[in-house]
Parts: sequence; structure tokens; C-alpha cells
Amino acid sequence: MFEAPQTQGPEIATPVETAELTQAPVSTETPQPTAVPATPEATTEPTPDLTPGASLGFDPLSEEALRYSMLDVVDVDSAAETSGVDVSTDADDLPAFAEQGGLRRAAQTISVGADYTVYDFRYQFPTAEAAAAFLEAEADNLGETDFGGVESVPPLQMGDETRYYTSHLDILGVVQDSYNYLIRVENVVAKVWVGGDPEFITADDADHIATTAWGRITIVFDPSEIEGSPL
Repeated sequence: MFEAPQTQGPEIATPVETAELTQAPVSTETPQPTAVPATPEATTEPTPDLTPGASLGFDPLSEEALRYSMLDVVDVDSAAETSGVDVSTDADDLPAFAEQGGLRRAAQTISVGADYTVYDFRYQFPTAEAAAAFLEAEADNLGETDFGGVESVPPLQMGDETRYYTSHLDILGVVQDSYNYLIRVENVVAKVWVGGDPEFITADDADHIATTAWGRITIVFDPSEIEGSPL
């Protein structure tokens, strides 16, 4: 049973004098890595931090539900800023989205200065089966394996399916670690990419952000898992 997020609300750049490293929110713009962090060991599934009395009864096929499942800046850092949530009905870089009848894609970039960035994505489908087929077909693209992402054992098992990719970049003295969670809850697939200067963002920090995202998605798309839910 889950208890539910403390807040309500719905792919990093570290500048230096000679170079600027930016993680694009889609796989085609991710820089090449030189190494990969150690793979963590899996643990048992935790309980997401869900707010009691969270709003239930969303239509899981609605845009409202999709927006509600997105991270809020306070879920990341008190100094974080968001690009705003963009919702569209296509994802041209991911062919299986259309093949599986994808309804909507939502995306936002949350930045904490030049320290680290979160790329927060949702892909909404008409059924859980369609969402699962999309994740199976596009996992390597979402995980950015062509650009250095390495699939690892998830440190946390979340939702119906969890896949986890890590990367380590060191370019012209600019160092970046990233942690990329792909999480499916019923008919929605989330990509939560967290990365930046390892002095400011760690695997544990990324785990916390991803777990918070999972909690928000669960409130909307799988409320029967929330303690006290009538569903």
C-alpha cells in the first residue's frame, strides 16, 4: 500500500570557459560518453510518498490526468525552474508512439541553475498493453543507448515496469553523470532523466526525484494502489 506527494502540481548543462555541455531531451542530441558509472544493485520496491486525500477519479485518457502527473519544481529543488509543460499529440522521434496509438506526449525541463537538470516526459496511450508495447519497442531510444546510456539494474522497482540507464561524460574537463528512469504505470510511460555535475547531483538524489514522479503518476493512473482509495 502507498501513502501519497507532499505537493500538488500537474532530457544538462554545466558551463565552463571553453565548453558548454548540454543534454538534449531526446536521444538524437545526447553527447558521447567516455565511461559509465558502476551499476547499482536492485532493492525491493519502496512505497511512493503520496499525499493523503490526493485527487482521484481522473480520466486516465485525459490531458488533465497527464498534466497532473508531471513533476512540480518543488519536487526537485527550492531553486528549480521549469520550462513549462508542453503537451503534443505526436512524438516523431519515437515511431512506436504512433504505432501504438499514442494519445499525448508531455514534456518539461526543470533546471537547478548550472548544477543539474531534469527532463520530465510522459507518453500516454489508450491501454496499458499499448504502453507496454511502446516501452518494449522504444526502451533503447528512450534510454539513449546510441549516445552512451547503459542499461543497468534499477535501484528501485517502480510501477508496472522500470528500466534504468546511466551515463558518465567527461568532455574538455566538464564532467556529467546522468540517471535515466523509464517507468510504466498502467497506460502511461514516463522518462525521468536526471543529470549534471556529480558534485551537485547523485544517484540517491535522482532516485528521490524519480520516486516522486512515480508517486504523482500513481495518484492519477493507478489510484487503486493508494491507501484508502475506493477503487
